Amino acid sequence: MSANITYPRKNSLAARCLARMLKHETLMHREADIVSGSYRLAGYVHYLQTKHGWLIDRCETVEATPDPIGRKAPLAKYWLPDWLIKWAGADGQSFANDVLQLEAKRIAEREGATSPTAEIKSAVLNSLVHQSTTNGFASGEQGGADGAN
Repeated sequence: MSANITYPRKNSLAARCLARMLKHETLMHREADIVSGSYRLAGYVHYLQTKHGWLIDRCETVEATPDPIGRKAPLAKYWLPDWLIKWAGADGQSFANDVLQLEAKRIAEREGATSPTAEIKSAVLNSLVHQSTTNGFASGEQGGADGAN
C-alpha cells in the first residue's frame, strides 16, 4: 500500500464517489447519475486513482437499457476492495461520513428552492447516511459480476 493515498476536497463529486465506495457501495453510472446528476463516473474514478492513489476495482457487465427496442449496453461497476477500506480505517469512515453529511445538508438547504425531485433525493441520501452511520455501510452489494472481489 502506498503512503501516497490522499482524499479529495470534501465538497467535490470525486469525494462523493469515494465516500460511497468507502461505505462498501458498488457504483454504476446510472445510479451515480441519479444521485449526483453527473454522468462522469469513470472520470472521477480515474481522478481518484491517478491524483489520489486509490486502487479501485472494476468489472464490466452487459445490461438492458431503457431503450424501447430492448438494446443492451456494457456498463462498468466500481468498488474499493475490502482490504483497502480496512486500511483506510477510522479516517476513511470519518471522511465518508463528513462527505455524506455535507451532501445531505446541501440538498436539504436547496429543497425549498428546487423541484420535488430534490426532496426524493434528499430522503434517499439521508437514509443512506443514517444506514452508513448505524450499520457501518450503506449497501451490501460489492464485487464483480458474480459478487466476488
